[in-house]
Amino acid sequence: MFSDKPILPECMEYLWEDFIELCKGCESVGYTDLKAYQEITGKDLNYWESSLLIELDLLRRKRD
Repeated sequence: MFSDKPILPECMEYLWEDFIELCKGCESVGYTDLKAYQEITGKDLNYWESSLLIELDLLRRKRD
């Protein structure tokens, strides 16, 4: 699914891992999905992290 992982700074690796995890259970990622993900995992994503995850998903869906 994501064989062409982008090269990221080490400090951003966690977001890529969150993105992969989110995509496992969603056809598309939205704010409702992010809220559920945060409740289940106990992670606290801020606005820019959430926005970035949604942008990544938009790019993924355009590519597929």
